[in-house]
Amino acid sequence: MSIEIIQASLSSTDTRILKLYNQIKVGELVLRPFFQRKLVWKKIHKYHFIETILKNYPFPEIYISTGSMDTSKLTSIDWVVDGQQRLSTIYDYISSEGDFKSQNVVKPFNELSSAEQEIFLSYKVVVRDLGKINIDTIQEIFKRINNTEYSLNTNEKMNASYHNNSFMIFCKQLVDEEIDLSQPFVQDNNITLVSLVDRKKVSNIFKKVFNDNDIRRMNDLQFIMTLVISLELGYFNRRGEIDNYLDKYNEDYPSATQIKNLLLPIIDFIERLSLNDKSYWFNKANIFTMIIELSKMDYSNINISLLKERLEYIDEENKKFNSTHTIIDEFSYGLEQYFMYAKEAVNDKKSRIIRGEIFEKILLDCYN
Repeated sequence: MSIEIIQASLSSTDTRILKLYNQIKVGELVLRPFFQRKLVWKKIHKYHFIETILKNYPFPEIYISTGSMDTSKLTSIDWVVDGQQRLSTIYDYISSEGDFKSQNVVKPFNELSSAEQEIFLSYKVVVRDLGKINIDTIQEIFKRINNTEYSLNTNEKMNASYHNNSFMIFCKQLVDEEIDLSQPFVQDNNITLVSLVDRKKVSNIFKKVFNDNDIRRMNDLQFIMTLVISLELGYFNRRGEIDNYLDKYNEDYPSATQIKNLLLPIIDFIERLSLNDKSYWFNKANIFTMIIELSKMDYSNINISLLKERLEYIDEENKKFNSTHTIIDEFSYGLEQYFMYAKEAVNDKKSRIIRGEIFEKILLDCYN
């Protein structure tokens, strides 16, 4: 890691919102480079922030850096180092997108008078330009700024530290269909890419598993890394195994294609089950167990209608168990034990093994 010492003081400029909006719109200002976390503001935070601007109150400065420069076309792309939440909120408000598409908390931009719109667009944002500095320095600045603001969790710090890691980029593709794969690092390191069609398939499954807060806080990323490692190594117990993989497979993850070819057909199989979006099987522990156990067998011989029937039966048994603590378990799968261990943390090896053994019985019972 090469951290620069910035010798000169950093200049700041007052930039109108209109200019920032247009830079974002045409791609000259990138809101979410690799080191950035996902958006964490809730609706109320966004509405309150827009009110701040409408009342012409000040807010903290934005940090940007030069991402890339094309000397032949005389163009450049800047990265937002700090201020992603604020600029995203401004962009969505003006465009009537996201949480501003249909709301009555703050007056919509298109309902402001021409004079009010002009005042809003003329609001000056303090922008501090870090200039052209290396990615490690940008990353260090980002982490230091965020030490005193909305605290980063372990997953977000990991994302900032390993933004250009081959193993992480492969895993990110499986939970983030909007990931930017045009970054030079991706192209230069020949990282195994997952097509947009396949990324959508996988993310459609995991959207049923993770809530908005999980996604904002990158819990889905930690889950998929654990899943990928388990597909390769089997069940493991240590959180440190993720760190080992990140360190070992920084430049190249040789098992990526193998894992992709293993996982995608399983995702197709789960889709074919047509389970209810609110199904018991779309919680973290259960989908984890289902995918790992399916990866161990030839599931092409499973009677998919029968498996769907059994899974729906178990779903109903779980509801009974939660309300009365009694179940029938007419197939003697050991459901009471499964229900108990499914409530425990996904990263506990003993829980995973017991859930896996019981789920294997269910699958074998549904073989043609």
